[in-house]
Amino acid sequence: MLIKELENKIAAKEAAAKKKAEAAALALKKKFTSGKDWFKEFESDKYTAFDPETGLPTHCINPKAKGEDDKTRKLNDVELKKLAQNQKKVEDKYQKALKEKEEKKE
Repeated sequence: MLIKELENKIAAKEAAAKKKAEAAALALKKKFTSGKDWFKEFESDKYTAFDPETGLPTHCINPKAKGEDDKTRKLNDVELKKLAQNQKKVEDKYQKALKEKEEKKE
């Protein structure tokens, strides 16, 4: 009985450590993903097509789809503007992270 309890505690600690390491890896990946690649990497489940030049989504999954033909819909100008603002914030964070990394090398 005592051995089983110790094994359970060890397994719980290992699981917690693994979860923490995965969270740290994800945070690092998010920090070093450019604005152009952000939506493809982290929000590809919401969007179906992307502009190859800007990386912004052009079409999203249509939750009101009634058939195969309207599974996706084109994003409107307001949605695109909001996504572009978000992309700019991500790109600013990315550039800041790159700059910090370069400063640490020197």
